Amino acid sequence: MYQAIYHLSVGFPLPMCYFTFKELDQAQKKAHRVMVAKCGYNRNSSLAMLFGPTQLGGASFFYLYDLQGFGQISYFLKHWRSPKASPDKMLQITVSWLQFCAGISTSVFTDTDLPLVYLESS
Repeated sequence: MYQAIYHLSVGFPLPMCYFTFKELDQAQKKAHRVMVAKCGYNRNSSLAMLFGPTQLGGASFFYLYDLQGFGQISYFLKHWRSPKASPDKMLQITVSWLQFCAGISTSVFTDTDLPLVYLESS
């Protein structure tokens, strides 16, 4: 139920949203407490164990923040790789403008450690 229904239904709209980790963690706490108990785990189990991979003895639960980030990257790549569609053209124009406003010679996607606090978006 967790992977087949909850994961898909909650994960569908998240890529179009920009919630912080704190907001999404607060939203998922109540649902996770109930699902953890229904899956046979103690409600007070360690988060490292619940969110860890099954190969290391975890329960493979997921953070909504990770699901949101994965979806946003997937949508970005999907639109970036469709050369004849309108979203691709708009996305390339936006990235070109972002690169121009950043004022750096390296791509904003490759040098992610450089703080660009003067850019308007996150």
